Amino acid sequence: MSKPSNQEVATPREFLDAFEQRFGRIGFDLAANADNKVVPFFYGPGSDLGEDSLREDWTLVREGPLWLNPPFKTIAPWARKAAAESTHEPIAMLVPAAVCTGWFVEHVAPFAYVLELTPRVFSTQIRDCILAMFTPEGYVGRETWRWK
Repeated sequence: MSKPSNQEVATPREFLDAFEQRFGRIGFDLAANADNKVVPFFYGPGSDLGEDSLREDWTLVREGPLWLNPPFKTIAPWARKAAAESTHEPIAMLVPAAVCTGWFVEHVAPFAYVLELTPRVFSTQIRDCILAMFTPEGYVGRETWRWK
């Protein structure tokens, strides 16, 4: 039996609880499906609100903070959209800690407050993750967050 790809792995509830304790209750999941959504309101397959999140206008969603755990194979369009559309609500994007990639250099570092996460969020993966917080105020910086 093969392991699910990163696109099919849901964010652990333990991490989501720590996130909500620090940043507030998640209002909307921007990249989910009916089986792995973290809140009832989401964009993605199975949603009545929109099945293609990248085609939706995220600035119309006013139930922040907004949650984004995009497919790890194609992060660039998600990071670009998060940087551009965090004008009304904070967008929290959980992604691999790939700070030398084009999507990070172009769309995360100049526009987000980056939290380096310890311990690892996904215990079954070797890869470290970061939480990029895109805010209406445009906070930029870095810190290590011991979330557990």
